[in-house]
Amino acid sequence: MRSWLLPGEQMIVSSRPHARMLFWPAIIAILLPTVLGVLSAWLSRASWTGVAAGWQLPATIAVFLLAAGFFLFFCLAKYLRWLSTRLILTNRRIVVREGMLARKHRDVPLYTLQSLSAHQGVFQRMSRSGQITLISGLGETMILREVPEVTVFKNLVLEAIAELPHSAMLAPERPAGEHFALGAENGYPAQFLGFDGGRSDGQLLKGQRFDGGQEGYADPRR
Repeated sequence: MRSWLLPGEQMIVSSRPHARMLFWPAIIAILLPTVLGVLSAWLSRASWTGVAAGWQLPATIAVFLLAAGFFLFFCLAKYLRWLSTRLILTNRRIVVREGMLARKHRDVPLYTLQSLSAHQGVFQRMSRSGQITLISGLGETMILREVPEVTVFKNLVLEAIAELPHSAMLAPERPAGEHFALGAENGYPAQFLGFDGGRSDGQLLKGQRFDGGQEGYADPRR
């Protein structure tokens, strides 16, 4: 069992970003040895006379160091960043995990999502990848770049939201100041409902099962 998952949380999708983001690093990594060989040959055959005679070896070493640094800090760094990035969809949230030694987690609970949009450029349509923009009711915006099978991923997110007892995206809009109706007519006993005391519109705070001490409420209709 994955330690970072909450009790009762299930993983739906776990994927790396699309490999097309490695296109330029791969091209440069392939061309770099050729360019390095041409420059080395030119430096070795060039006429170094006079004051410049002592600079042939330092210039050759400098070229190799620059090539090695470019490979390490651009090509290899891009690859390691891609390798250590995960786009994860669970039945409760969307998680982006980055980093190998120092981990960075960004997550958006599905019940807070107010807007979900996908964008594909010309070349992204050819590879069926794209960018997804998430806007939550907490005032946060998350952009998922180079999502593989972006249309399928978006549909899976919408299906997961539809399975929630309550979500900001699917909830009907209510005038400001109007509270969510309590009682048996909507199937939620008052003792299982929570409200965000900091909101003036009385919006329902959470809509998930109560499981293992997690905040939320149990859905009596399930």
